[in-house]
Amino acid sequence: TTPIVAISLYQSTDNGATFNSTSFPVNCSNASAGCVVPDQEHLVADRINRAVTSSGSFDQLYLAWRNYTSQTTNAHTIAVACSLDGGKNWTTDLTTLVKTGADFPRLSVGPDGSFLAAYYVSSGATYSLNVQKWSSCASGFNPVGKQVQVVKSVIEVTDMPGLDRQAVGNYSPAFDDSDGSAQRIFVVYSNEASAGNDDIHVAESTDGGGTWPRDSIVNSVGTGRRYFPWICSTVGKKFVTWYDRRN
Repeated sequence: TTPIVAISLYQSTDNGATFNSTSFPVNCSNASAGCVVPDQEHLVADRINRAVTSSGSFDQLYLAWRNYTSQTTNAHTIAVACSLDGGKNWTTDLTTLVKTGADFPRLSVGPDGSFLAAYYVSSGATYSLNVQKWSSCASGFNPVGKQVQVVKSVIEVTDMPGLDRQAVGNYSPAFDDSDGSAQRIFVVYSNEASAGNDDIHVAESTDGGGTWPRDSIVNSVGTGRRYFPWICSTVGKKFVTWYDRRN
């Protein structure tokens, strides 16, 4: 029989003791899905705003993945989707991030309910780091504004002994949860400053992602491999970043 190639969502209501299937947000076995294989999915939830429907109040979930579209080539795009009923039903956007070289989406949700995806557009050994916003799932899940370039040229982390593949997608976005208007956003990323030496940068936007005038190196002095950085907001307008380190 034809195998199911899909992303499956499971939910636990007993602190992780058991999990029950909720839905297939993406099922490439269905022709309408527009894919042959979904890959490297990322899921994020709105931790502040719930969607109110005729059936009640539910969590808003957001999903992004590498959407492979051909059985014979490596062609793929970035697809995003949202659910306003806790994952039972999904609205999918297969067109907004259809761009040559676009890959590896990373996600965040703002305190105002807006959804943001950071992704790269490859150009050989370097890439541009971009972001795109959408309105909340409850507000229609529509693209907001244009795709914005955070950093024009980032040097990708190269291969390292001991890893089974190159470390790619070395960036992560986060909203400032203390800013209810969702105007302050950070993106952390890794840049190979010299051969075998990477720096962790944090870029900041104070206009909702429209411009990114500030960019700081946050790691301490010293050489080494730094990759897979992540960032999160904490209480009191503070942020925490962490990353893998190899000397």
